[in-house]
Amino acid sequence: MPIYEYRCEDCSAEFETLVFTPRDIMSIACTTCGSDKVSKLMSGASVIQGDSGGGSCGSGPCDYNPGSHTCGGGCGCG
Repeated sequence: MPIYEYRCEDCSAEFETLVFTPRDIMSIACTTCGSDKVSKLMSGASVIQGDSGGGSCGSGPCDYNPGSHTCGGGCGCG
C-alpha cells in the first residue's frame, strides 16, 4: 500500500494518503478544505542499510548498547 503526498491547489495544504487501488486515486480530496484539485508531489525514497559494524540498529553507525544507549537516539535504534 503506497503512501502518496499531495498538495491542494486551492488552499496549498500538503497531506499524505494511502492508495489501495487505482480507483482510490479518483476520490482523493484535500484533508483541510475538501477540494478535489490536488497534485501528487515527488517524494524522497527511504533506504535502510544493513549493519555497518558500528552498532545493532541497522541504520548506519551508532553506539547502541542495550544497557546504555549512547548514540543520542538520532538513528532510531533505541
